[in-house]
Amino acid sequence: MPAVEAARNLRIGFIGAGQLAVPLAMSLARAGYLVIGAASRSHASAEKLAGGIADARAFSTAQAVVDESDLVVIAVGDDAIAPVTRSVAWQQRHSVIHCSGATEVSALAAAAEQGASIGGFHPLQTFTNAKAAMQTLPGCTVGIEAEEGQLLNLLWAMAQALGCNPIRLPAGARALYHASG
Repeated sequence: MPAVEAARNLRIGFIGAGQLAVPLAMSLARAGYLVIGAASRSHASAEKLAGGIADARAFSTAQAVVDESDLVVIAVGDDAIAPVTRSVAWQQRHSVIHCSGATEVSALAAAAEQGASIGGFHPLQTFTNAKAAMQTLPGCTVGIEAEEGQLLNLLWAMAQALGCNPIRLPAGARALYHASG
């Protein structure tokens, strides 16, 4: 099965439902990906994200969305990525990514220690308005960091399905990449 089709069969859940998560989740759903919903500090935010996607729902806890997902997108503030990751029980079947441009993927170490695959997926654009972000997402650069293999291929396919231009970031280069943007 081609990478794009395999990726579209994954259940994608979001932890965080803010200015980046909403347009990214909606864009993934419009590109044919199965976005199952989100958990957020604010249940109203999770409901807003889920409300814009057919069959998606607001989850009451991060663990609940993780339990139902194959790929988990952590879209929270940089300082919350590692604490959120540590607060959840992960399984080997999970892939976990964050969307920060500056925070190293090592912030997801707690998930990796439990057997999950980890990576980074950072669209290099501003996210101040969901509608505007969805219009400008196609054509933007997405910095991707993951080890060679299935997760890297999945993230690359996702970026291309969104109409983005993926670039691969080496480990330890996120701060320089983000500053150059």
